[in-house]
Amino acid sequence: MAKRLEQEPDFRVLRRLVPIMDFGPAPPASVSAQPSSGVRRVLVLDTETTGLSHQVDKIIELAMLLVDV
Repeated sequence: MAKRLEQEPDFRVLRRLVPIMDFGPAPPASVSAQPSSGVRRVLVLDTETTGLSHQVDKIIELAMLLVDV
């Protein structure tokens, strides 16, 4: 059914993505542990919802990425 829907211009088929868990080497502990180093850990959060009302709409996609900047 998904293959058939993909051929129609009025539909878009979304597939579940496999999360990427390897984001490369972590910064040295000596750098990220020191507040004076300027390195900060930040969580980037992205949400997709069915609308703007928290009472009736749902979260349909949630993405989080922890980065050192």
